Amino acid sequence: MLVLTHDLVQPIVDKMVQIIGKNINIMNEQAIIIACRDLDRLGSFHRWAAQVIQSGRTIEVFTNDIDPSSGGKPGINLPIIFKGQIVGVVGITGLPEEIGVSAKLVRTSVELMLDQLQLKEQLNLELRAKERFLGDLCNGDIEVSEEIFLTRASVLGFDLSVPRYAIVFDIDDFNENLKTRSSIHNLPPDELAVQLFKEEILQSAARTKGFGGKEILTHAGGSKIVVFKDFAGSDRNQSKKEAESIIEKVQRAIQHDVGITTTVGVGRLYQHYSGYSNSLREAVEAISIGRSLRSGGHIFWSEEMPLENLLTAAPKQVLEDYIHAVMGTFLTERFANQREEIFQTLEALFENNLSLTQTAHALFLHRNTILFRLEKIEKLTGYKPATSFDQAIKLKLAIMAWRYLS
Repeated sequence: MLVLTHDLVQPIVDKMVQIIGKNINIMNEQAIIIACRDLDRLGSFHRWAAQVIQSGRTIEVFTNDIDPSSGGKPGINLPIIFKGQIVGVVGITGLPEEIGVSAKLVRTSVELMLDQLQLKEQLNLELRAKERFLGDLCNGDIEVSEEIFLTRASVLGFDLSVPRYAIVFDIDDFNENLKTRSSIHNLPPDELAVQLFKEEILQSAARTKGFGGKEILTHAGGSKIVVFKDFAGSDRNQSKKEAESIIEKVQRAIQHDVGITTTVGVGRLYQHYSGYSNSLREAVEAISIGRSLRSGGHIFWSEEMPLENLLTAAPKQVLEDYIHAVMGTFLTERFANQREEIFQTLEALFENNLSLTQTAHALFLHRNTILFRLEKIEKLTGYKPATSFDQAIKLKLAIMAWRYLS
């Protein structure tokens, strides 16, 4: 049950005193004054309030009811009712026939405030219950009893009966953006600012058109927002196109509403809710690996990154040995200024299916320039990536490993 306190009701007394111009006291369930015009009376026992609490009815005090030596004044005292119980008393000084309406107004204000506090508390409890549940879902902390977990989901309005995959939106340059947003709202960049920042992004994502209504959106720790996207169809390619469209809309919406960019990772589809956390982990790993190989702002699909995932499983020394075996020459100080140019040329070649024409077009270069660079690569490594798929794979893996370790 809610308990009346000085901090809760003193603001009401202060405002109502200005409006009606009368002395107002509010007592708790022990008949102790907890809010009043005369602050010296705080903590004093109020005998008329005690009688109201004991009898459960309004008590009007007239002049002839007062002992002249007591210093008491006429007035009216009304019980404050919340959930069918008396939780306090409102007392106003004055002739009862003149202040009855004002007294009821003050009591109604207090009771409405209690109703609002109760509603707020219920909403907070529901929010905390959702946060705990979604935390368990994201972490894979599922109870032994499937029935209990599904009951929790049902009560909170989550449908776990459909296949889902995780889409993670990771905020680029999170710390710098947090400082900027905090300064705008005049907040220190602490935990509260982090929560407000991420909630702003989450709400921006939730408002994006394209979601079907069954998605589960939540925070995923750190700088990440996760959407568990439902999949009810049978055409995986069509579903991917729809997902890409939604992701791009969300990225644009977040950039428009909050002014930041995000890098996205997409996990694999899982039929059972116990696999949702695996999809989330895959999406986060896809972002981590993708960022190490490319810049931020992209979309990385876990199921399309088998080579990248292979790199993360290999020991560092193995990768370093492989890099030196394939392209050790490029790692010398002599080629430091040319290394990035050569690597970008090879990456463009791989992305364009080893087509010299398409590679030249992608890099805005003449085809002869690409040929010149490939001849240089052949002289230094002995590899001909444009004509040998096997040699192209070796170079591709070496560059990926180098970027990953860098």
